[in-house]
Amino acid sequence: NEALVFRRDVSQDDGSYDGSIEWKNDSLIGAQWDGRWNHQIETTVQLVAKERFNSGIEESLEWAFVRYRPFDGVDLRLGRMGADIFMLSDYRQVGYAYPWARPPHDFYGLLSIFHIDGVDLAKRIDLNGTTLTLRGFYGNHDQKFPVGVRSEAHSRLDFNAGGLSLIAERDNWKLRYTYADIR
Repeated sequence: NEALVFRRDVSQDDGSYDGSIEWKNDSLIGAQWDGRWNHQIETTVQLVAKERFNSGIEESLEWAFVRYRPFDGVDLRLGRMGADIFMLSDYRQVGYAYPWARPPHDFYGLLSIFHIDGVDLAKRIDLNGTTLTLRGFYGNHDQKFPVGVRSEAHSRLDFNAGGLSLIAERDNWKLRYTYADIR
C-alpha cells in the first residue's frame, strides 16, 4: 500500500513502502566542532545531513551555541541546542550510543523535536559520588513537516518550549525527570 510508509520520524518526506528498501530512512552523516576559547567560553557547532522534508543548511544545523561558564558547576548556553526534553536528547542521532538499531519509533519517531533556538542554564552539584544537574531551558522550534507521501504538502509548526530537568547520575545509573511546556 503506497499510502503506508515506514519513516524513521515524522520529519521525513519519503519512506520505505511496498517491500522496498530505502537506505535514506536510517542513514545520516554528521560533523561536530567544539572550540574552547578560554576557561569560561566554549562554542559548539553540529551539522547533521539526513533525509528530511527540508534539507537545507538551516535544517541541518542541529547545534550552534556559545557556552559561558562563569564558575565551575554553572553553564549558560545561548543559541541552537538539543531540545533537553528526552532521555536521549544529547545523543539521539548518534546511532552507536544506544543499544537499539534506532530509538523506539513509537515515541521518538512521533516527537521530532531535535533542537531549539534559545537559552538554558544548568547547575551541577556533586554529592558523595552522585552528580545532580538542574537545568532550565526556553526556546523556539520552527519546522515544516510533510502531511503526505512524496508530495510538497506540508504543515509548519512553530512553537515555544520551556521547562526544567533534574538529572541524577551515579556510576552506571541515570535518573532523569523533565517537565516541559510546549505550545
